[in-house]
Amino acid sequence: MDLVGIFIEIVAPLALFVSFIAFFFFEIRPRHIKEFIEAPAEKLPVISTIDKHKVQTAYFGTTFLILVVVIAIVGFESPTIYDQLQTSDWKQEKGTVDISEVREGSSTSCDDEGCSTSYWDYPYIVYSYEVNGAIYWSNDIVLFQLDEGDYGFSPDIIEDYPVDSEISLYYNPQSPDESVLMKGYSGLIPPIVMMSQIIIGVYAVVTTVLVIWKILFHIQPSSNRKKAEASPLDVFDIQKWDSKSDGQQIVDWYNQEVDDDKTIEDFMAMCGISEFDSKHDALGVMYKAEKLIKIRSTGSMKNLKDKSVIKMTNAVVTDGCLVGKAVDHPELGTQRVVTSSIVGMMYDEEGTCIVETRNTAYMVETKDWKKDLPANHPSLLSDKEWWD
Repeated sequence: MDLVGIFIEIVAPLALFVSFIAFFFFEIRPRHIKEFIEAPAEKLPVISTIDKHKVQTAYFGTTFLILVVVIAIVGFESPTIYDQLQTSDWKQEKGTVDISEVREGSSTSCDDEGCSTSYWDYPYIVYSYEVNGAIYWSNDIVLFQLDEGDYGFSPDIIEDYPVDSEISLYYNPQSPDESVLMKGYSGLIPPIVMMSQIIIGVYAVVTTVLVIWKILFHIQPSSNRKKAEASPLDVFDIQKWDSKSDGQQIVDWYNQEVDDDKTIEDFMAMCGISEFDSKHDALGVMYKAEKLIKIRSTGSMKNLKDKSVIKMTNAVVTDGCLVGKAVDHPELGTQRVVTSSIVGMMYDEEGTCIVETRNTAYMVETKDWKKDLPANHPSLLSDKEWWD
């Protein structure tokens, strides 16, 4: 499918669909767009910038999900795919079409909210042929069960197989009652084309969202645009952020704020950064530094400045201790650890927890708890201190 075809079949209908939804369901009119552009900046949300990293993340995430789905589908259908490819050496024979029509397939799925049924049309062709004096009948176009799922075979294929017409088919010389109309790889082309169209459609949706995001960023009031473009790194007189010495300036600022003596290596370990060489790495370090400053500013942690702060994943509180995978522990490296007794726990407004033990402090983000959140997590308990 060329680019013009992609636009006509996917992008254009998608744009019309989005416009339809906006017009009829959200009642968005041109005047609303004009009011949005002309509205006072303080009444409008700030639309963040969309930089190269965000674009790469969007497409990487989309590609990863597509690969997972494709691998799952291919894995599930692998026996049939293998059998279809084995038809490549089946013998050709002449046959006659007895039935050629479009039928409707259906599939019902149920969950806690009820059942839903999907429908699709598929080609149904019955043909007969003779091998060694015996007459056989078959309705297999390929070895996929077209009545059990939509494999991309157009119902229009019946136009190539009218009733009573003579056709070419391919039968298994070891078992003549097995035959197909499309052998080998040719029988896989329709499913491949269908999956390709779906993948192109997904990328078209992602691209449309990114383009709309970019447009909204540029049409928002200039004051909001300046706020969106502001970076916490602007306070540092550094442009490239491509070395550890650059990152150390953030750490020096952090140490001055909280009277600590951390190094850039400490923050790289907490952030999971193997090599500091980009502005994205600098933003990650800055984000962690601001988190720690906010936590320390709340005050109840004992002697925290004298302890290493280690990132932990798959964490759980058990018998008064913290158990989980410590990342780049200065003495133990990356491995599962069981800490000494917990002497304090402190959260910031985003739920990141600093767990203080006798000799070390561990930082556990909300997503890094193994199962249930601790009973004193802010999202579960906000009116009292459980640990104390």
